[in-house]
Amino acid sequence: MKKSNLNCGLNLGCGNDYKKGWINLDFNKEVTADIYCDFDKDGLPFRDNSITHVFAYHTIEHSKNLINLMEELWRVCENGAIIKFHVPHYTGTHALKYPFHHNYFGIDTFLTFLEKPNMCGERYSKARFILHEETLKLFSGKHSFTKFINCFNFLFNFNHLWKMMMEKLFLFGFEEIYYKLEVRKKDSKLVRTENVKTRM
Repeated sequence: MKKSNLNCGLNLGCGNDYKKGWINLDFNKEVTADIYCDFDKDGLPFRDNSITHVFAYHTIEHSKNLINLMEELWRVCENGAIIKFHVPHYTGTHALKYPFHHNYFGIDTFLTFLEKPNMCGERYSKARFILHEETLKLFSGKHSFTKFINCFNFLFNFNHLWKMMMEKLFLFGFEEIYYKLEVRKKDSKLVRTENVKTRM
């Protein structure tokens, strides 16, 4: 297959949320998508620096290799591309009870990918991002009741230290956490082009 030459937004793991004007990608052929692909097995079928923004709603927790997925997203995204993730928070009822959830998320999950090294200096990848937002959410979903309850999310998200305390002390837990990341590519030579298969 030839690689895509599109330069636009990627709806990663679109499920039933087909977005017009986006590249809708899913592995499940029972849903409507533009591209059917198992990104864990095949990577992402796009050229380097060809994606301008990414949206993933309860998708990346299903990846069996999150580091590889983050590297693939970094590779296909242009410098400055915005990535938005909605995922189950590890304290929520949905995080652990599904056998197909392989990753668990909370405050500082993406610390090792940030431009500034963390306190331990841990690095597992060359992919780099800026974290613009990291928001604890009481509930996930899009119905009106959820939207009303989530109006109170600001109470748990005053600052980084407060969010860490809420994770530890809030008895009821959080159903979801939202991340907004920006792709950073200071040196174009870091873009991993070697051993990239022709995918689409």
